[in-house]
Amino acid sequence: MTVVTGTTAAAAPSHARPRTAWFALTALGIAIFNAFAMRAVFAPVQEMAKSDLGISDFQISLVQGLAASIPIALLSVPLGAMTDRGNRIRILLVLGVTWTLGTLATAFVTDFYMLFVARMLASIGAMCAVPVAISIAADLGPPENRGRSLLVLSLGNMAGVAAAFAFGGAALGALNASPFFEELAAWRGVHVLFAVASLALLLPLLF
Repeated sequence: MTVVTGTTAAAAPSHARPRTAWFALTALGIAIFNAFAMRAVFAPVQEMAKSDLGISDFQISLVQGLAASIPIALLSVPLGAMTDRGNRIRILLVLGVTWTLGTLATAFVTDFYMLFVARMLASIGAMCAVPVAISIAADLGPPENRGRSLLVLSLGNMAGVAAAFAFGGAALGALNASPFFEELAAWRGVHVLFAVASLALLLPLLF
């Protein structure tokens, strides 16, 4: 983070840096909200997916557990190196596109293996975006304000999971009663809707 001193500090508007920082923090909070919503949206519809795909409880446990842990095991070290040396916003955008594609792909899987890969892609966002967002947030203000910055990310995390259950469940009920999705199972339609919403929620990162 660049420290502005002397006459330059006096010439700069006192409100410019805080406003910019809070806009950036809001965009990061929305990104984390998005990531965890895409990660969690499968949970409220997993029983319908299990019945539709004919998979077992054990396979569902692999989708919900192992599919999330594999990305962290494989990507934690290279992601840390890229975060230190690369463009962190671009990394976050790439992760965002990845979790969006994973969410959309979930709507069109036909067996356990495709579901596993799709949910693994969706989990990359939730599990790998957090350290990147924390790294950016840490540079947006002085050390004494970092706790406040990280609070925004934590709220995005919790709100994203809550929204996945609230809006995922509501969308599931609405699609079950809708004649427009007769050829697409309701749990698949939920993932299509969430993928579209994910693309919209990525837009603040572009600014």
